[in-house]
Amino acid sequence: MLVIPRGNDQPTIADRVQELGLGMRIDPKDANPDRLRVASESIPTSSSIKMQLATISHDMHTAGGNARAAAEITRMVKAQRARSHDT
Repeated sequence: MLVIPRGNDQPTIADRVQELGLGMRIDPKDANPDRLRVASESIPTSSSIKMQLATISHDMHTAGGNARAAAEITRMVKAQRARSHDT
């Protein structure tokens, strides 16, 4: 994944992508054609990025994905509502 943060929360997310080894962050001021070409050619062949992507993909799949996230959010909302009705 090649990330070029432009604003808002994007710099934080871009930093996290790089920190987790899922891709490369390039600052917009450094995003010239040569730098983009080198990055776009090196990312798909990076064994460390491939390994990290496989790991996080497996983790997300075994965690239950979107369905589990929705179920957990629903459970938390119901619990919060129950607590607010008890008081």
